[in-house]
Amino acid sequence: MNKFLYLVIFLTLTLTLKARSNITIKDTSRCHLSAGFSLLSSHDINPLQLGYFFILQQTDSKIKARMDKILDRQGMMHFGEVSGYDIKADFRLKNVNNYRLLVLYSWKYWQNLNLPATGYRLIRDGNYELAGMSVNLSGSDYSVSGYQIFGIGVQQKSDKFSSEITLNYLNQRFDQQLTLNDSYFYTSDEGDSVELSIDAAYQKAIRTNAVFGKTSGSGLSFNAGVVWHASEKHKISLNIENLGVVHEKVQKTSVDTLLTLKGMDVFGGQLFEQYFPSGLADSFINTVKPAEDHWTLSSYSLNFQYAWQINDRMNTKLSANYFPAFCRNPSIEAVASYSFSENKIILSSG
Repeated sequence: MNKFLYLVIFLTLTLTLKARSNITIKDTSRCHLSAGFSLLSSHDINPLQLGYFFILQQTDSKIKARMDKILDRQGMMHFGEVSGYDIKADFRLKNVNNYRLLVLYSWKYWQNLNLPATGYRLIRDGNYELAGMSVNLSGSDYSVSGYQIFGIGVQQKSDKFSSEITLNYLNQRFDQQLTLNDSYFYTSDEGDSVELSIDAAYQKAIRTNAVFGKTSGSGLSFNAGVVWHASEKHKISLNIENLGVVHEKVQKTSVDTLLTLKGMDVFGGQLFEQYFPSGLADSFINTVKPAEDHWTLSSYSLNFQYAWQINDRMNTKLSANYFPAFCRNPSIEAVASYSFSENKIILSSG
């Protein structure tokens, strides 16, 4: 991997020295407020689920806070965040029209939380209205991952089309996931006992602190995109971001436990007996597996989009997305957004 890095640096310096300086720095500090509807594929009983969402995004730092709500009561609630930043420089090659050399550095961070609708209701409203019901927690999961990305590539521009492709070196900073499999929470009709069954799995990628090295946490990926400008206000784009593989060393831990609290007034907070509630732990099984080395897909995204710019601040778009690190199911979305500020070019040379 070090040989690849040295080759990238050598090619970058060589081509840069032969390039005609043409560097543009833009102030892309734009704050977007978006709202839309989404149609998500599902592996549950219902093949498709309709939802709505809100997005607040600051594009200069690529901070994106998004809240989704699935209209189907049996669906999954999704909460996610995408953040990080991009530094990109492009150089126009001497005697080569319409092509530029790209040098890219990115830091990306993703996290998401998925909950069954009943589990979300339990957290939001408590268990008073759920007495006598078994609240399904199966399928709940939380994951977080982060990468440093170093890339080099080529960009092409013309009046109607633009495209770019980059080859990236990945340095995985962290990757963790917690999943609930066969789990539930139960409150008795009389409110004198509660029961929590947890079948959970936790995995964590083990890595070294070295930025470049031959140990786990390194990988390769590529970005590719093409945009067709149908008119001044209409465009169609296809983007693949960070699709590749990472060498991981993963530590897995699983827990299977049943916790029962009896002899108490759940809603009144009073004990029926003079002793601490009985049946605290009916069972507890904890399994830690040895760390395993393997190759895995990086946190990637696929996007096909039609965008219509109404004016300088308002945009609409229709898109098909697959972003497993942010939302685990493919989706089709219709979005309207409003920008509170405008792009500004603060430096241009060449």
